[in-house]
Amino acid sequence: MKKQFFILVLFIVLSFVGNVYAKINPYSQMAQELSEASKFLKKSKVAIIPFSYMDKRKSTGGMIVAERLTTRIVKIGKLQVVERHLLEKVLQELHFEMTDIVDAKATKQVGKVLGVEAIISGSLMDIKPGWVEINARVIKTETAEIITSSFVEIKKIWSDSSVIQTKAVSQTHQTTVTQPTQPHYQKPAVTQPRYQKPKKTYTGTPAWDIEPFVDIFFGSCNGTVNLSFENYSYPIDEVDLNLDMNGDGFLDHSVSYRKISFSGMQMGTASMPLGIRAGFFSKPTNNKFSLGFDFEMSYISQYLERQRTSVTVNSSSTYDFNFFGNDYIKINTLTLLSGDILIQLYDETFRPYIGMGLGMTINTISSPYIYQYHNGVFRRPLSQTAVGFLFRIPIGIRIKIGQTSSLLGEYRISTNSFSFNRGIKNEVDRISMSFSQLFFGFGFSF
Repeated sequence: MKKQFFILVLFIVLSFVGNVYAKINPYSQMAQELSEASKFLKKSKVAIIPFSYMDKRKSTGGMIVAERLTTRIVKIGKLQVVERHLLEKVLQELHFEMTDIVDAKATKQVGKVLGVEAIISGSLMDIKPGWVEINARVIKTETAEIITSSFVEIKKIWSDSSVIQTKAVSQTHQTTVTQPTQPHYQKPAVTQPRYQKPKKTYTGTPAWDIEPFVDIFFGSCNGTVNLSFENYSYPIDEVDLNLDMNGDGFLDHSVSYRKISFSGMQMGTASMPLGIRAGFFSKPTNNKFSLGFDFEMSYISQYLERQRTSVTVNSSSTYDFNFFGNDYIKINTLTLLSGDILIQLYDETFRPYIGMGLGMTINTISSPYIYQYHNGVFRRPLSQTAVGFLFRIPIGIRIKIGQTSSLLGEYRISTNSFSFNRGIKNEVDRISMSFSQLFFGFGFSF
């Protein structure tokens, strides 16, 4: 039943990922919204003009945006787009530049020559470092009426320079050259040069930007546990553990063992795993991969399920054994001081990742059947706290659904090992858990 549940959830996640990735790409969103103009056009034939910055700076960004938009509009199929080379040829014949088609007269003339009912144009505007606002509109060539418009924000993948700044620098240079001044003679002063510490220069690759994030997640867990009790100074009898080891129907003090081991027992989940983590990913400039690190805190409660298993006594004899209840032992685990090193495929929307993590756990072990020393009294129940060592391998998918938010799905394999002693001298009781977990959650970046 659990395997079928995992398969169903995984299928839903993969289907969701495909749909979301197709829908939330900002270029695809803009293409979809602009294509709705086909409802107001007869032939649905348009021309896409390269976008331009509002401050008239020189940039390749406008051409890149127009090309990406063209590809997606053609793919949707609601509008027919004139080939860019044909558009450039017609504009040359009309003695127009790409950025000249802004008034009603020029729009009408271009529309008549190309045989298009509308043109798509727009503007670019920087809103914060690395991000650009795109405002696009569909303009009817006959009336210069705006039929529909679209607005998105994207990450800038091009570089540009300001025309205003270039002109200002040029004018400053010209003023300096055309107004020379005759220097006055001054007697050179003899001064002792002051020592200055040489400045350090860096000639390597530029440092990567950092994208901090916080994730909140929950999920399901399926795992096994190995449990052993060992004491060579004070043998362990059946009453200590409340287990009829020899199967005679009685709990005997006279039947004692040096070591008792159970392996591969199934664990159930008493509460849904919950967690929160904070970390960062780098923003690579020249490749598709980014490195990251996170710090995590999480909690899970598990119990030993009713089952038929095997037991090994004194490291020599192994035979079948039955646990008849689901409450023989319970383990609550709080994960602290744990971190993961991550590598992520950096994409605008769809970001799979894999990592490796280590950490420390605080484990509470309880049982209403097992005896331990309580302030010098040997009695039930067992209640121990132990520090454990955690190792995990997370494999996940992060899906951006906005500038600062994302959905995530993650599968991880983990082990958690620790020991306790029931308050008995020279006793070492060990628990080692191996489990797989499936998480879903929400992420926020800054």
